[in-house]
Amino acid sequence: MRKQKIYEDISLLSKLGQRETQIFEMLSEGKKTSQIAEELSLKPNTISTIKKVIYRKLSIKTSLEFYKFVFEQKEIQRNV
Repeated sequence: MRKQKIYEDISLLSKLGQRETQIFEMLSEGKKTSQIAEELSLKPNTISTIKKVIYRKLSIKTSLEFYKFVFEQKEIQRNV
């Protein structure tokens, strides 16, 4: 069962494009939309839109679900 979860999560993450992955990583570090926008020289609305796309691709509905997903990813990486 644990291996299945790992493969499912890897499959989900592989759906993200390069910019989405970059923003996913920044969000997972706890950075706010405004911080990410400033660092990447993008508008906050652009980051918000990309965040919505990330959530949709990962089947995430809330920030709590996002951070739970991130926590699970970190646990999986530690145990592999």
